[in-house]
Amino acid sequence: MYEPLQDTLYFRFAEASDIDQIFSLEAEGYPADEAASKAALHFRQENAREAFLVAVKQNSSKDGEYSAPETCELIVGYICATLTAAGSLTQECMQSHDPEGNLLCIHSVCVERTHRRKGIAKRMLKGYSVMIRNMLTQVQSIHLLCKEGLIELYKNAGFQLLGPSSVVHGKEQWFEMRQIVRSEACAEN
Repeated sequence: MYEPLQDTLYFRFAEASDIDQIFSLEAEGYPADEAASKAALHFRQENAREAFLVAVKQNSSKDGEYSAPETCELIVGYICATLTAAGSLTQECMQSHDPEGNLLCIHSVCVERTHRRKGIAKRMLKGYSVMIRNMLTQVQSIHLLCKEGLIELYKNAGFQLLGPSSVVHGKEQWFEMRQIVRSEACAEN
């Protein structure tokens, strides 16, 4: 069941001080054999900060006023990614970051358990795509891996299914999905 979110969300880049909270969400959202380590999350935040977005819940106060964004501490979701020059996702390219790469590899799209089924993941993905298009002008496409049960979510957020992935991570089959950000002709202009 879809339940609208009553409180306001805003999106910002992840800070180093957010990693403990993000790691808790990662550990809650993924099986142990699939979850990123705290070191991997630190690496992504330090090296690909421009591709690490958090969704922060801004609670309304009793009088209907909203608190300032910097006073909100509850991260309810995040998306983190790295860049690669590879043409598709491989085990190797997903373990590094090439700042000059033109393919953005999303590693995690995670929403805190009590905030799921409220449209947050879809909102994050749509906003993320716009942000990437505007800020990382070399990016031609965004790729991600997902399990079969999440293909529809990503399709609804503008991704297309490419098929089963050769990347092995955990026990289940992963599927590669892509969203074209700009064509090569546009990127060269």
